[in-house]
Amino acid sequence: MIYDKRIIQDYVTEKQFTTFPALPDPKNRVATAYGATGFPPTNFIIDVAGTIKHKTIGPFQSQEEIESIIESL
Repeated sequence: MIYDKRIIQDYVTEKQFTTFPALPDPKNRVATAYGATGFPPTNFIIDVAGTIKHKTIGPFQSQEEIESIIESL
């Protein structure tokens, strides 16, 4: 499968209620390194040092959910 960064960012922005960058991972290298599942999708909040601060199996349900998680960190 070919990943187009713009398409992924547009999808994530529209469907996942986010405005931050989405990480294309066509060879699953990052997913494997962080222990992500293939299905359901795994969502991470990762700090600038690369440390996982939050992991959710399945999609985020709303912008408010994401904001609440980030505020609690």
